[in-house]
Amino acid sequence: MQDSANYGKHEQGNTVRFEDFQQYLDTEYSEYKLDFERDFLRRMKDIAIDCILSAKNTMNPSKRRNSFELFGFDFMI
Repeated sequence: MQDSANYGKHEQGNTVRFEDFQQYLDTEYSEYKLDFERDFLRRMKDIAIDCILSAKNTMNPSKRRNSFELFGFDFMI
């Protein structure tokens, strides 16, 4: 749950673009040489894939054709 007192305090809507997050990492944690795509995004994709695969046998139990489901993932770093 968002802390309403601090909502939007640092960035609009408390979300950060990938490029802005990389700049933050470069500025605040330069000694670790973190790369967003290498160190975060790759793992986030793996987690999303694992979630989908873990439930694939229970998705579309009625075997409906020409349908889809939309999933969203939020990651806190």
